Amino acid sequence: MLGETKVFLSRICLAACLLLSAPLAAQTARTTAEGIPYVTGGIGTDERAAMDAMAGAYSLKLEFARADRAYLGDVPVAIRGPVATQLTAEGPILLLRLPPGRYAVTATARGASRTQNVVVGKTGLSRLAFLW
Repeated sequence: MLGETKVFLSRICLAACLLLSAPLAAQTARTTAEGIPYVTGGIGTDERAAMDAMAGAYSLKLEFARADRAYLGDVPVAIRGPVATQLTAEGPILLLRLPPGRYAVTATARGASRTQNVVVGKTGLSRLAFLW
């Protein structure tokens, strides 16, 4: 009985170590009501690295932070252009697959809205950073 308990506890310890050492996956890709694929996340260095690795599959990357560069999440975002949508960026990074065109992006945090214009090309990744 004592030997079985040691084996059981060893297996639990091994499973816990494997779970703790696994990198965090970025948020699951979703689609807005208008059919725009997106992913939001970037909480922690492992998740930010995973999202950076995914960025090539998207056309626009938005980042949200305070003026002191501390990241922000739960940021409402409105996009106007060839397609329009609204969503909330749960983490400090939002990746979207928008069709090419000129867009106005408005993000709201800390009681203030910021609007920036961006051109999304047929290829490549356009980027915007919002600071409050």
